[in-house]
Amino acid sequence: MLAETDEQLAAAVGKPATHAFVSVGAGSIGQAVTQHYKKKTEGPSTAVAATEADTAAGLQASLRAGEVVTVPMGNTIMAGMNYGSVSRTAWPVLRYGASAAVSVTDAEADAAVRELEGQGISSGPCGAANLAALRKVVAEAKSGLGLGEESVVVLFSTEGMREYHLAA
Repeated sequence: MLAETDEQLAAAVGKPATHAFVSVGAGSIGQAVTQHYKKKTEGPSTAVAATEADTAAGLQASLRAGEVVTVPMGNTIMAGMNYGSVSRTAWPVLRYGASAAVSVTDAEADAAVRELEGQGISSGPCGAANLAALRKVVAEAKSGLGLGEESVVVLFSTEGMREYHLAA
């Protein structure tokens, strides 16, 4: 998936990703994406933003604590991200490689699902959460990620559309 992404970007825009947003539950896909982009030896490093459900933001809590911690989990439409703790295998890579950890709400993920659906893109809430995270970072003007007009942003979605129920 990562090699294919690199090839498609090279063909489409002629340059690599400057930013990657990836959903994190226990952390395995986040670890893989972070390792891929942080192993680059040429050019500037790609900023990796780890997206979490706000009801299970174990990575954010662990980053604040400097060690793996477990947080209570709540109900979420982002079922694949509903982990209260990042895995001990993924932790070292995410701790030192993730440029940011961004939590999103169910409502934000649902809005992103609808936006993607309107563009003909099938994505469930876990995948669409990355668009919600990007929107949040831009809205909050978190310049620490260095987003700008020349940025090449990749949003990873490994979940197709599925049925879910948004709580009122």
